[in-house]
Amino acid sequence: MSRSVLDTVLTFELPDNARQCFYKDIIIGTKSTLMFKVVMGGHFDVDCRLEDPEGTTLYKKMKKQYDSFTFNATKNRTYKFCFSNKFSTFTHKTANFDFQVEDDPHSSIAPLNKTTALAHIQTQYQQMLALLSEPVDWGRSQASLQLRDILFSPLCTNASEISLCHVKQTTL
Repeated sequence: MSRSVLDTVLTFELPDNARQCFYKDIIIGTKSTLMFKVVMGGHFDVDCRLEDPEGTTLYKKMKKQYDSFTFNATKNRTYKFCFSNKFSTFTHKTANFDFQVEDDPHSSIAPLNKTTALAHIQTQYQQMLALLSEPVDWGRSQASLQLRDILFSPLCTNASEISLCHVKQTTL
């Protein structure tokens, strides 16, 4: 299965005895930080591993509830990070992570003057009000929405692992 994310917190389920991998393209010399936290399940712990494009392990921790790791990319290409629950035989986990890439043009916030900032906030507020006034089908759970994104994502092609492709995100 594949998923698209750019500098945003992603919450995912990790079944017992399972492993899920994510990918992020990084430019050489870029400072990056991987942060994760297990929010539900068992002893709230997972194994986490980060590898450079050639498979060299940069970070590996076993049975951690939360952690963060900052590094400077030494190669231009795709970095891989995996979460594992292989040690658990019957307890699935729910975890979230944030992979921040410094100097990424998609994640930087442009400076705004007071007038522009206020106009932007007002526009965002109007959009939120419009969304809140729409009827909500509470039968659709977060998991079903994530499954929809996985099944219908045109950017991702590898069905065996989750890939971090690029998705635009609105920021202030």
